[in-house]
Amino acid sequence: MKRLAIAVIVLAVCRCASRPAAPAPSRSRAAQAAIEELAKTTAAPESEITIVLEEERTWPDGCLGCPHPGEMCAQVLTPGSRIVLLARGVTYEYHASRSGHVRPCK
Repeated sequence: MKRLAIAVIVLAVCRCASRPAAPAPSRSRAAQAAIEELAKTTAAPESEITIVLEEERTWPDGCLGCPHPGEMCAQVLTPGSRIVLLARGVTYEYHASRSGHVRPCK
């Protein structure tokens, strides 16, 4: 009887230890692209970049609401998202299209 109890306990412990960890929350394609872009431009490791905010937006133009000086933008409504990231104590804003194209926006 004692051996059976020990076997049950060992089996229960082994079962708990072999359970896979909960999967990390998945990032949107746009958020991942923004993180990669920010990591390149700031040399901050991706692991140190945090998503502060990601919200759906419809941009007023093909430049995703962030035209650069002298840039011509198609005047077409463009669905996408606004992404705010935090790296080394500084916040950065990116605008994205649904296809995952991102651009920094100040």
